[in-house]
Amino acid sequence: MQTSPVTVSKSSAESTCAASIYLPFFSAHTAIAVLAVTEIARAGRRWLTGLGVLIAIFEILTVLVLRVHYTMDVFTGIVTGLYAAYLAECISRALKSNKISAKL
Repeated sequence: MQTSPVTVSKSSAESTCAASIYLPFFSAHTAIAVLAVTEIARAGRRWLTGLGVLIAIFEILTVLVLRVHYTMDVFTGIVTGLYAAYLAECISRALKSNKISAKL
């Protein structure tokens, strides 16, 4: 009985070198939730800030449990959201200072 050679085809993910390298892509869901919480916190209402934090934590846990993103993606989303909040504050201060000096 003659046996024919079995050919095993590699999937496209296994055949590329980039498949072994993971590049984190931030979770925009998490970034927007964190940005929203920081902006709500600037409003100064403690109960609303607490509610926002609870919603953000729920959203982060949901993304992780449903495996929509890797943990590193969620972490990167948190950092991105905080950085966006920082940039928004810097831009806001710059605009306020220009408006004040323009009136003088």
